Amino acid sequence: MVAKGKRLTVRNELRERLPGRCSKADYGRSAVSALRLNCVECMGGNSQMVHTCETYDCFLWPYRVNKVNLDERPEDAVPSMEEYEGRLDEWWKSRGLDRDVAITRLAEARESRGSGDADPD
Repeated sequence: MVAKGKRLTVRNELRERLPGRCSKADYGRSAVSALRLNCVECMGGNSQMVHTCETYDCFLWPYRVNKVNLDERPEDAVPSMEEYEGRLDEWWKSRGLDRDVAITRLAEARESRGSGDADPD
């Protein structure tokens, strides 16, 4: 990964080298461009290295271009879904809340207002 001090230099170099993609990212016209540029920036400006990235604990790792095989990631690189569910349950309990009751109430409130998705996660 690129050190924080070098990020601005890398960003400026990318803006010179890839003006179309950077303008889309800078002005919020393309989330894909922003994701891709984040990966290229992390790899010091080398776009070829994105395909071989082994920063498995990065939140963007599953979204790299042409790389969606999560089986490549080591099992212990990120918490399992079961571990996340346990952490989420602990989060709700630490606030004195019952997750299922809260989700049900949220769904009812949204339904009464006529809006869609009821799952806050």
